[in-house]
Amino acid sequence: MAETLQAVSLLDGASEPGEYAIDPGATGSSGGFIFSNGQHEEYPDADSAPLEEGLRIVAYVVGEGRRPTDAPSVADH
Repeated sequence: MAETLQAVSLLDGASEPGEYAIDPGATGSSGGFIFSNGQHEEYPDADSAPLEEGLRIVAYVVGEGRRPTDAPSVADH
């Protein structure tokens, strides 16, 4: 069974790009993302996080108000 991945975006503000969690060791890509406008997308797996890690990041942000320093991320320009 394929690993469940999720995208975790941390925005600096409503109109700011922020950053997103990554998995530097991931390879390949995942498709099947369908937006409300009907657009279909495929993204590199490295631009997402395994479900368990994504949930850990979100829980940390909610509890501490900031991204955990041990969670790899990149700025979204």
